[in-house]
Amino acid sequence: MQRLIRLASERSKPITLALLDLDRFKQVNDTYGHPVGDKLLKQLAEVLRKASRSDDLAVRLGGEEFALVLFGADLEDAYRVLERIQSEVRALQISPIAWQLSISAGLAGGEIPPSMATVQRWLEQADQALYKAKQAGRDRIHPALISSQLAED
Repeated sequence: MQRLIRLASERSKPITLALLDLDRFKQVNDTYGHPVGDKLLKQLAEVLRKASRSDDLAVRLGGEEFALVLFGADLEDAYRVLERIQSEVRALQISPIAWQLSISAGLAGGEIPPSMATVQRWLEQADQALYKAKQAGRDRIHPALISSQLAED
């Protein structure tokens, strides 16, 4: 992350942070068992790997939650990337799961971060936006409304 912050500053490129997780993942594990849940996590990781470019960063934070750091992407660009990921997840068919899979996501940033403290704030904002996406019915992408420019480092 420190390298991406430095690159963003050197190249005058924004970074957007996305937090995303699989909707109803607990239901997958409870209904079909952990091996099927593990298979689903691996499939999502592969979707994120394919959607990531060389300067992006995709990591599993734990459980069914992932972070995607998009280098050179403002909020609008990141939203479009997440829409493509969302479509690919909806198209996944993992036997024996009987329902359409989906993800919810929160986005924050879209600017050149001056420090790791800013990225940490974006993480909190993206987490709140993810929570709002879940509350709104899941299978949604929710941008954070608070700009990092409002808070000083």
